Amino acid sequence: MLKSHHNDCNKKIIVEEGGISPLSKLLKEASSPESQIAAAIALFNLGNNQERARLISDELGVSIIVQAFGRKSPIRVRIAIAKLIGRMSEFDPVSQEGFGRENVIRPLVTMLSFETFVDDDKLESVRSVLDKGKPRDYEAESENSVIKIPAIKAIDLLARTFPARETRVIGPLVKQHNHQNPDVGTESAIALGKFLSPDNFLCTQHSKTVIEFDRMVPLMRLLRESERTQYHALVVLCYLALHAGNSEALVHAWVLTTLEGADRDIVGQHSELKELVVKAIYHLNLIPD
Repeated sequence: MLKSHHNDCNKKIIVEEGGISPLSKLLKEASSPESQIAAAIALFNLGNNQERARLISDELGVSIIVQAFGRKSPIRVRIAIAKLIGRMSEFDPVSQEGFGRENVIRPLVTMLSFETFVDDDKLESVRSVLDKGKPRDYEAESENSVIKIPAIKAIDLLARTFPARETRVIGPLVKQHNHQNPDVGTESAIALGKFLSPDNFLCTQHSKTVIEFDRMVPLMRLLRESERTQYHALVVLCYLALHAGNSEALVHAWVLTTLEGADRDIVGQHSELKELVVKAIYHLNLIPD
């Protein structure tokens, strides 16, 4: 299984030798979490192009993956399968659509909403890599992040499959902007940007939903973080301004002032962001006081 990580040649051999089928059987083996995790990791490594991702989907079936992910599996199994769902959705649009039809949204949102671990073994493999000198709350946050980041990334890659009525994903996603781990906040901003992008035909409805959750302050706090985090937070602010600019929440959050005072270095390095900020400022200035 480890060979599948190294190069495409080995991956091709594994596929040609019928390796997907036994891995699929292992993934369905609910009595052995270790086997499920090993299978999910191997399939994740194999599924880094469209052809192999499609083969996994055809051999295993999207519904089986969702069942393994959604049932009462240990959280460490669900983490591995969430990564597999994200990988397949990234490389294969057919798999992406399949996951949408199979309503993988519900278990992903549930996973995103976890605040503490529910596993008996408390993810011992994660604890082993934590600094022993760190305080307990640091360990809890680190473990918490290990759950949430794969879920957020999968949601990100499935954003276009979410119908407008699926507003329940927006709340937990926006809530992550307040997370103590900046990586969680950054990933949630990236995912939210996919929902609000004009490329998503439900962007206006999703933007209004974000406003309704009244979480502008945590979003604004992301502008104090790293350059990467600021970039994605600015993108989200611009989309909100363009799609829901007449909202009182945006006015009260001083979004226009924030965009006008955005870090010149960050905006100047990214022509697309610069253009987006200019559009958002222009749009906000058109709205009557």
